[in-house]
Amino acid sequence: MESLNSKLYEKYKKLKKRKFFEEEEWNDTKDADLRSYQYGLRIEFLAAAEDLIEELKTTNEQLRSKL
Repeated sequence: MESLNSKLYEKYKKLKKRKFFEEEEWNDTKDADLRSYQYGLRIEFLAAAEDLIEELKTTNEQLRSKL
């Protein structure tokens, strides 16, 4: 009975270890996807900010020319 318990326990430990590594791999993949998404958002935000700056500069120049 004791040998059966030890075999079952060893199988249990191997299964837990495999599940842990599978979860870590999944987490790493999701983390990489999230970083990629955040980088894309950051690029879009910077582009929008640059467009707004250009628009404000143009408006400022137009107002100065009216003076």
